[in-house]
Amino acid sequence: MPRGTKQTREECLAALRRLSEILGGSRPTAADLRGKAGREAGCPREHVYYRLFGSLEAAVEAAGLSDLPTAKQKRLSEARAEVRRLFEETLAGRKFLLEGEAVALVRNLSGCGLPPDARKALLREVCREKGVHLVSLPTSAALHAAASWLAGQPCRGRLPEREAVRAARGGGGGAAPGAGA
Repeated sequence: MPRGTKQTREECLAALRRLSEILGGSRPTAADLRGKAGREAGCPREHVYYRLFGSLEAAVEAAGLSDLPTAKQKRLSEARAEVRRLFEETLAGRKFLLEGEAVALVRNLSGCGLPPDARKALLREVCREKGVHLVSLPTSAALHAAASWLAGQPCRGRLPEREAVRAARGGGGGAAPGAGA
């Protein structure tokens, strides 16, 4: 709207609704109002909403948009759903998850949009739901490989060779699990 033009309450509410549509059905925020999307929607400046409604939140409520999530909340919700799906896929059929594997899973999803603490909490939640135990082992790579082999779960994408397991167990004595007589 041109400067100096007095906007009505109805025009302001219509602009907020257009902004919500541009934002993909999200609840507009002050930052959205000031940004490119707010200009595209023809939203007046924030102070106009304060003058006409008392606050931007009151205007959003009057426009019937207060129950919608913000664009940021939608992005986080979508990211959380995708990370949950990846965790569930990774943990399918597993009985335990080694701590090092958990750290790697969380680290590998650094670009997903969720902060590390949220990814860790989500992994713990999925583990609880799936009955997967988080196991902390000493940091010895050989011990980690042997434990993975004994559990029949790959270590770094594959099971270690029988010789590596024997070396980790102290070099000898006794057959490895699953070894034929």
